[in-house]
Amino acid sequence: MVTSSWRQIVSAVRAVEGVDGVWIHSCGQGLPVDLAGTAGFTGLSLDARYLGTAELDACGNWISDGGTLALGIARTDEVRVPSADELTTATVRILRAFEMPPEVLGSQVVLTPACGLAGWSVASAARLLTNLQQAGGLVTEQLAG
Repeated sequence: MVTSSWRQIVSAVRAVEGVDGVWIHSCGQGLPVDLAGTAGFTGLSLDARYLGTAELDACGNWISDGGTLALGIARTDEVRVPSADELTTATVRILRAFEMPPEVLGSQVVLTPACGLAGWSVASAARLLTNLQQAGGLVTEQLAG
């Protein structure tokens, strides 16, 4: 049932002129990653806090199959801007488990906030996004080194 509904959504979105891919986001637990791929989503956005062994395996398969992962590495339930180094350390710990070449991870994994930033000030949100961007470069360096 879920896969059928998701396929209808993906089909409708892809029918819009200019749409290149369709993403699905969940900042909660239990998104069936395998079903998201079967339904035709090309991008997946997940809160890293909820990635257990089974979810990590599914995300590894997702990446291996060519999907893009937006890794919600920065918590958004509290307004705290982690440093680029903190974000890098947390990300490298997760990505090393995939045992994939750094260039694959660098091209198919994007670092993001775990969810929306509606309760954040513009200044704090901007700092967080800057730190995520910096961490992305550091992660690639550390995985390659």
